[in-house]
Amino acid sequence: MAIQGYDKTSTYSSIATGNVIEAAYFTNEFAEIFTSFAKTSSTSSSGHRHDGGDAMGGYLAILSDSDNDTKISVETVSVSGGAPSYTDSDTITIIAGSATIATIDSGDIKVAANKGITFGDAAEKIEGDGTDLTITGNNINLTATADVVIPADVGITFGTGEKIEGDSTDLTVTSGADINLTATADVNIPSGVGITFGDDGEKIEGDGTDLTVSSSAVMTLDAGGNITIDADGGTITFSDAGVSLGTVTSSGFTGNVVGNVTGTADVATVATTVTITDNESTDESNAIIFTAGGDVDGGNIGLESDGTLTYNPSTGSVTATGFVGALTGNASGTAATVTGAAQTAITSVGTLTALTVDDVAVNGKVITMTGDTSDTTVITAGAAGTLSIVTTDAAGADGHITITADGTFEADGTTITLDSAGDIDLNAGGGDIFFKEATTTFGSATNTSGNLIIKSGTTTALTFSGANVTAAGTIGSGAITSTGVITGTGFTIGSAAILEAELEILDGANLTTAELNLLDGSAKSTASITVADSDAILIIDGTTTKQIPASDIKTYAGGVSSGDATALAIALG
Repeated sequence: MAIQGYDKTSTYSSIATGNVIEAAYFTNEFAEIFTSFAKTSSTSSSGHRHDGGDAMGGYLAILSDSDNDTKISVETVSVSGGAPSYTDSDTITIIAGSATIATIDSGDIKVAANKGITFGDAAEKIEGDGTDLTITGNNINLTATADVVIPADVGITFGTGEKIEGDSTDLTVTSGADINLTATADVNIPSGVGITFGDDGEKIEGDGTDLTVSSSAVMTLDAGGNITIDADGGTITFSDAGVSLGTVTSSGFTGNVVGNVTGTADVATVATTVTITDNESTDESNAIIFTAGGDVDGGNIGLESDGTLTYNPSTGSVTATGFVGALTGNASGTAATVTGAAQTAITSVGTLTALTVDDVAVNGKVITMTGDTSDTTVITAGAAGTLSIVTTDAAGADGHITITADGTFEADGTTITLDSAGDIDLNAGGGDIFFKEATTTFGSATNTSGNLIIKSGTTTALTFSGANVTAAGTIGSGAITSTGVITGTGFTIGSAAILEAELEILDGANLTTAELNLLDGSAKSTASITVADSDAILIIDGTTTKQIPASDIKTYAGGVSSGDATALAIALG
């Protein structure tokens, strides 16, 4: 087979079995093969190019190693009936060890995920994982003759919390902590471009000539040391909305002064109004300033502040060690003499040794009130909390004490004693006088139609009606003594009831104690007596005890048998 660019130099007969093949034959053949594959230029027709042209051989679809693991695939090749078939993919695939490293098509060069491009060694590498692209190196230098463009809303991050990002309008620099600017020369900000804090209300901006520091609210300068304002022009101006409030120059201050001023002023002139204010939000005593050697109608005024008169704006109190002159309003403390007091009501006068108001004199713990002529009422607070009220009638009549309450009158104390040289009059318009312990009523005295009712708790115990006393319950007593007559329908002694009829028997009997004792048997005599016919003997006749003469016994004994007579004699003793 003839191959474009290759012409066999030897004959088959020269290279045959059994012949001696000289080196020159091989040298010539290899030189001719080399020439056939050596394309000298893009337009040269010599050389064997495998471009599918005449005598150029077929296309090389795959360049592979012996096991076909590592290869460069241009097109897909399949063999059918001993003849190769090619599928045109227009793609070059580089495979190493059966793993795809990269593909090249009519558009991109595609490096497989997690496969990188290294420069020198693995320390400098470009690699992607299908999502993120990683560039690894020592220093990464970007050298461009124009811009390095980063898309809008795509930022450059440093670590995790630091980021630079733009949205085609604004550039945002974000830091999780401090942002440090380190420069060996100036950090230049263009003219007319400022630095804002929060919003445009707080801003530092220069126009190439003047630097403006502005704040929509309060501006605070706080230094651990001194604050130096160095104006080479020699003028410092204080303004409000562009209107000058005052100017400080090397020669002094000109303009209006509003607010607090401290220090020593040689001369203060052309002051239409001088307003002196104090901080009234604090609880403090402030000295009241007086003029010394000045004229209240005009002229220079010297201030005198070494007095003892003070004013507390928090409480509204004026304090002084002494006062002379007319006084209007409330005053506290000790006054030696108060005259010409226009106020009709004095609510507080402090501590007084003695005070006399009209006919009332207060001296120490004694209040003396003088009535008509020299009639007096003296109220004295004594030791241990005692209170004495003494009334005196100069005419010698009784000096009465009358307490009239519109509501309830109460007297409360550990012990209350009512002691009168005369009578004690308890006048209860409601008709009841109650006896209580705390809120519990344990007794009362009540007027009912002129009768006195004594109750124990709420239960009637005794009723007094004129000279008569009626007990609602039982009267218990160890002994009852009466100089009059005790009247009743009966008595109960122990468990024995003595009725009226039984008491009337004793009432009609003329008995002595000795005679009653004979009935009791306690006066039994062992001496013998002589019974006369006229002597009386007690006999129980049925259920009635009767008295009969001894002669009846004698007659009765004469008619009984001898046995009965003996028994009667024994009975009679």
